Amino acid sequence: MLSPFSPGQITFIHRMAQIAITLLSGNTIMTHALLLLSALLFGADAVPQSWPVFLGRGATPVDPASIPLSWSHTENIAWKTKLPGKGQSSPVIWNQRVFATSIEGSMKDTCHVLALDLQTGSLVWDRAIPASQTVRSNYFQSRSAPTPLVDSERVYAFFETGNLLACDHSGEILWQRSLTDDFGPFESNIGLAASPLLVDDLVVLLIDHEGPSYLLAVDAATGETRWKTDRDSRKSYASPSLLAIGGKPQIVCSSDGSVDGYDPKTGTRLWTFEDVGGNTSFTPLAVADG
Repeated sequence: MLSPFSPGQITFIHRMAQIAITLLSGNTIMTHALLLLSALLFGADAVPQSWPVFLGRGATPVDPASIPLSWSHTENIAWKTKLPGKGQSSPVIWNQRVFATSIEGSMKDTCHVLALDLQTGSLVWDRAIPASQTVRSNYFQSRSAPTPLVDSERVYAFFETGNLLACDHSGEILWQRSLTDDFGPFESNIGLAASPLLVDDLVVLLIDHEGPSYLLAVDAATGETRWKTDRDSRKSYASPSLLAIGGKPQIVCSSDGSVDGYDPKTGTRLWTFEDVGGNTSFTPLAVADG
């Protein structure tokens, strides 16, 4: 499906003071690249609060009926802002800032973390860092697919090049590290797409690929490793979820042949379900109690 918008744009769409947000990549709407941020769909006098993570866990509740049902080049467009390179990740929001990521260069040479003004779309800051593991950029590989996450203090971004970093809301880089330098190169024909997960004071990443795979938790304040649990090599583009199972929080990963639950404090695997296949792209969601 061809997009009616220009490449590399964040497009803000509004209808009668209601706002939605779309992140478009290239000339095609990519998987997970289109996201209606219902957290922004408030009445005219309300103040938007947050859409902090992929799929909006912890977002400000809103009335689904306020989401606009149609838009075009001219209809319900509040503003458009061109981004450097390509971006398949979803934007996230904290108060009056929109945070996004993109990647630039024929070899995915440069990773960008950007902040924009929610009301005007103007660029507030852009932090660019060199990619840890370069690979040719093409339509068959992820290009800045992992969605960043944001809390009251920091913006966290992970790239399929192995770069992991945290910035404060003013754009200062607080810490950064390379997972490919620390644990070995990523081996994937299509690239990684799993978005980071925030669990209390931990940033959790699911690194599943054809090489040595693992679930990793780093300290949100420092970026230092708190625990690392090895996993079987496999391909996966699904993000981990934090779900309540039996009344207790667990990190649940659905990935190419199994669904697994982990203790958020230690990374210990608590259970696994293997009578499943083809589950490479779907983030697990709760449908019942435990």
